[in-house]
Amino acid sequence: MAPAGEVGAFFPVCEFAMSTWGEEETDNPVYSDTRGFFKVEEWTADDLHVARLIYAGNRLDKAHDIFDAAIRFNMAGRYYIRQGIRVVEKWPKS
Repeated sequence: MAPAGEVGAFFPVCEFAMSTWGEEETDNPVYSDTRGFFKVEEWTADDLHVARLIYAGNRLDKAHDIFDAAIRFNMAGRYYIRQGIRVVEKWPKS
């Protein structure tokens, strides 16, 4: 029988199981691609180049909030939420 406060001899109780995984953000587009972050980007009118990286981080809900705020600020802009080459959402919708 294991003492109180322990699950067993091989599985001790861990109080910090999820606290080590936190929110991570960067402004470096190469690092964000390496880490697989969600990126909110503003693109040029011809859709050939990224004009500005607005957000790069590991939280999709925060990326959606920033994406929605960018659209409200400038509805004429072209915005994308991407993860690597995968497009999660874009504006204007086509």
